[in-house]
Amino acid sequence: MKYEFIKKDIDTSILKYKDKEFEIKRDINLQSLVQGVHSRARTKMYIELTKQGIKKDDLIITEIKDGKTYVDNSNLLEIENSYVEIETLNLMNDITTRYTNMDFSTLIEDIGLNNENFKEIEEFTKNLTLAIKGNDKSPSKN
Repeated sequence: MKYEFIKKDIDTSILKYKDKEFEIKRDINLQSLVQGVHSRARTKMYIELTKQGIKKDDLIITEIKDGKTYVDNSNLLEIENSYVEIETLNLMNDITTRYTNMDFSTLIEDIGLNNENFKEIEEFTKNLTLAIKGNDKSPSKN
């Protein structure tokens, strides 16, 4: 494995790869940032759409066929997903810079993860998020 997350205590994990180690200490502020990604992304999306004069309903296609109403939300969902991806990347940049002094893409490259292999990066992101959020409901109060 190119990297590993080692659980030091209930609130602390160590990211270890090559000859480097970085301590990741979870806290409530960071946890709430991770948990609020979707909400912030949606808010930014609606603000941008409003600036462009676009309403949410403009992205939803409604058709009536044979007396039945069909609603297609795919345009709205696609745009929302792109905002979530951007917000997630911004958050990962903030987190990795905070703990490693490297932005996310630099850290990925430094670890030796393949930018072409989305699964590898997705797995790393999942492990990093778990180190930040943990399995518990909240960090200890120490």
